[in-house]
Amino acid sequence: MDKKDKMHVAVFLAATFLLSWAAWILSGVLERRGVFIYDRRWLFAQAGVFVPTMSAALMMTLRDRASAKKNVTVIMIVFAALTLGGVISKGTPTSVREFSVKLSSAVILAAVIFMAVTILGRYYYLPDRGSGSGKSERAVWIIIAPLFFLGLFLLGWFVANLGGRSLSVKIFEEVPLSILGSLTLAFSMNLILGGPLGEEFGWRGFLFPLLLKGSNANGAGAMLGLIMALWHFPIDITSEMGIMAVVFRLVFGVSYSVLCTWFFVRSGGNILVALFCHAAVNILPDLGFSGYEASLMVFTLFMVIAAIAVAFRPEMRR
Repeated sequence: MDKKDKMHVAVFLAATFLLSWAAWILSGVLERRGVFIYDRRWLFAQAGVFVPTMSAALMMTLRDRASAKKNVTVIMIVFAALTLGGVISKGTPTSVREFSVKLSSAVILAAVIFMAVTILGRYYYLPDRGSGSGKSERAVWIIIAPLFFLGLFLLGWFVANLGGRSLSVKIFEEVPLSILGSLTLAFSMNLILGGPLGEEFGWRGFLFPLLLKGSNANGAGAMLGLIMALWHFPIDITSEMGIMAVVFRLVFGVSYSVLCTWFFVRSGGNILVALFCHAAVNILPDLGFSGYEASLMVFTLFMVIAAIAVAFRPEMRR
């Protein structure tokens, strides 16, 4: 990483932390301590969630004018997502289950369009890396990566509920068609307004390739996880767990990031891998798993073990 790269990283991080933290603090949502409402305050805070992607789009355009078209497309998608968020906030629902059929359809359609644009735009940020030479060989990681995190959580959930606890998932108490609709809506909402769209073009698309210039994939992935965890500091420190939430986020964030890095690198830097992994993890608390807190702890332990194992892979050591 040369001086120019270091300066761009510093500017990106300073802008991202300052603007995101300012939006969260000024919105007043941190004072709610777990009380969730899709209202104007949420929308204002949500603007802070989109700062990593917005900052990265601007920085990448300055670094490489040839990428301007792709970056402008990302910026337009962000504004479209925030506009949809404005529509959602008018009804002040407390969960996606309170969305009308029309609003739910709009969220799902927006997610489908976003995925289509991303696929057609070919957002690969590590084109010289990846397993296999064919596009299909790299694209398979888009499916494998999120399923890995979901599977690892389910294993943690099963282990955490051993000893007599009943296994139940609230969303599966609905009729089959309703289950499919609820899962699709929850995933779509998380994808476009729950973090992935707002963060991953910044974290994985812009920052990770620069960190990779000064370290191997293990080091860059761990550093990115640390940065992402610290970015959430205002949210965690004002939660009921306080400093313990900060510590937990650090362990969770670094282990998750190393694992996501492995999938991301193997896909040739396909941004959909990062987006889907992020959405797969974010959707978990919305599904109503029994013993979720204990399951999350076991899941994190399993991620730490898996991250250590992945760290020895050849592609992670270069």
